Amino acid sequence: MITKISISQYPDGRYCLDLIDADEQTQALFESRELQGGGYTWEGIVRSLIEMRMPEALPQFSIGAEADNMHVYCPSRELLEDALIRAAIDDQQLMISAIEHGGEEIE
Repeated sequence: MITKISISQYPDGRYCLDLIDADEQTQALFESRELQGGGYTWEGIVRSLIEMRMPEALPQFSIGAEADNMHVYCPSRELLEDALIRAAIDDQQLMISAIEHGGEEIE
């Protein structure tokens, strides 16, 4: 299984990034840290990644979650694509840094 990420545009001009599921390696990392692994885990990780790497852009993102998915709204598709999610999936150390940065905020 791969982590499913999609970006779509809404009629109001905003873009929405949806993330559902996680690849086996990422899921194993979540389990080893006793994280729920669903939408709320991803919400905390994405917020943490943005705070760590592009804090000036944080006000442009609206991040939310449900039990099994996470979504991020933004007026800029480029910012969504740069939100570091793929980089964190590909780089376990970046993912760990984001989890540690998020601390108790990550479920």
